[in-house]
Amino acid sequence: MASLASYTDSPGFINDTEVSATDLNVLIKNAEAIKTGALISSPIHSISRVLFTYTDEWLWRGGFQYRTGMTTAHFIIYSKLVSGGGSLDIVIKFNDVEVDRFDARIGGTNVGGTATRDIAINTRSYADYEIVTVEVIVAETSTGSDATKNVYYVYDAYVYPLDTISGIGSWTGKPTFGTIDETRLNQLSDGLDYLANRIALVGQPIHATYVNWMGTNNPKYPVVEYFRVNPTNSNPLFRTTVYYVCHEVSSYIRVTINGVNYDYGPYTDGQNTTIPIEIDLIAAGLSYGTDYVGSISEYIVTPRPAEDDGSFVFSRIFVGPLLLEASSYSTDATPSTFALVESIAYSDVKSRLNAVATIVDTAHSNMVTQSRVYNRQQMVRAKPGFNKGQNEYWNTTLVPAKYRQGDLLWVKGSGVSIGYGPISITIKSDSKPNDIWEYKFAFEEKLLDGDKISQSYFYLDQFKGLYPGMIYYILGDCTYAAEHYR
Repeated sequence: MASLASYTDSPGFINDTEVSATDLNVLIKNAEAIKTGALISSPIHSISRVLFTYTDEWLWRGGFQYRTGMTTAHFIIYSKLVSGGGSLDIVIKFNDVEVDRFDARIGGTNVGGTATRDIAINTRSYADYEIVTVEVIVAETSTGSDATKNVYYVYDAYVYPLDTISGIGSWTGKPTFGTIDETRLNQLSDGLDYLANRIALVGQPIHATYVNWMGTNNPKYPVVEYFRVNPTNSNPLFRTTVYYVCHEVSSYIRVTINGVNYDYGPYTDGQNTTIPIEIDLIAAGLSYGTDYVGSISEYIVTPRPAEDDGSFVFSRIFVGPLLLEASSYSTDATPSTFALVESIAYSDVKSRLNAVATIVDTAHSNMVTQSRVYNRQQMVRAKPGFNKGQNEYWNTTLVPAKYRQGDLLWVKGSGVSIGYGPISITIKSDSKPNDIWEYKFAFEEKLLDGDKISQSYFYLDQFKGLYPGMIYYILGDCTYAAEHYR
């Protein structure tokens, strides 16, 4: 799991002054942070709960953070309208202002197709750091007999470029320490700070997760979540954790990626289990840098019979954040640190500094080749309800979450809180089997007031007991939440 938690601003150097072991050790420590922080993956894009939506409802809702220097918002939207589905437009809105509209009948009736839409964002007077709310809506232009048979989803959504954002310094090349002087040391120091700033530009979206989601005996809606995944930057492993409370005679948790099913189970009525999921996408024959559609679903082999009143008792499904990682990484060796009182040959000092320069150069080369990771900002998916009413009803079920990796969290919304630590679940004695369970985190703190929509940022260290690697949840009406490494 990448992190820049140990990174501090690199020191400056001046000729004809003593070079301290402390300053050189800062360069070594920062190089160690850079070589792991540079291995971030392309975020997994949350598509939806289902591949259709009702007319004049949200197909996708979320947001992006504008930075001065960005130029374009990019969308890839799939649509297939069937006979009787009516005539429909797909509308894109930024901050409630329509910025794009096109015919949803891509390829013609009964023929699906993908529309790629590029929308200028540098001409809309957005302020630097402003978080823009995005809505993608299916708008009916003529009524059909059954619009729910249509299929559409936002396959991808991001803004770019990032390498034109100002104020982060510039890459000045790899220094070679044939001689140790002010110019070479500052070149190395500035290069480290530039790389740290570039890594920190890439926000890590909080992923839409599911807490206490209820399964269904309706075979039309078995899927809990659809997503788009792309293995990048030596991160082939798709990982998540599912906690499953089974109320079927026999069932599985099924992960499907690129049409291939990975089944976990079978499970039986009354069985509770935590399912760690790890799928090596490259070992499965997929390719780095290629997009694939995936889903997580409850696959029912034998459903539980209906109760006396004709109702069903549904399973409970908890889906954690989705990750792309690696079991190990191949990186340049980090040199030994300098002791405060150490007898060391001049050639050894140069050797250690050249080793740091190699780490820096490798990280920069990787950044250039992995433009998908470093030169685009994935939009953040809000709660995947069709409308405000659904999001309010599932307020404690559709809850975005993330494993902490960074230092800074940007948030936009209304009545937003952060929750983390042990979870206590309360099931009332008079509750019905399919009632929503109440739960509370050991730690909950308010981030944004509930009487207006606002945005702010928070240093994650300010939340007592929230350490790197811990999972945290964002509660309330949150349209955007993304973490930055520093």
